[in-house]
Amino acid sequence: MCSVIAQRVFGSPARDWAAQKDLRFCCCLEPVLVLIRWLHAGRRLEETVPLELARHRRNELEAQGATIYWSERLVSTGLS
Repeated sequence: MCSVIAQRVFGSPARDWAAQKDLRFCCCLEPVLVLIRWLHAGRRLEETVPLELARHRRNELEAQGATIYWSERLVSTGLS
């Protein structure tokens, strides 16, 4: 289905669209981190985890009874 949409919208083969889409995630030299904030037992807590582990950590926290109220990707500005 996505290949059909890519061909209609961009007029290019789906394989070219997939290659462009994948390149968006390959250009970063620094790992992408995710900030997760949650409420558990009346305490507000936060943790920064790598993007690859963020979904697993979020599910883990929710299984423990935490309420996730914020999550965002932290992107390096390159000014350091």
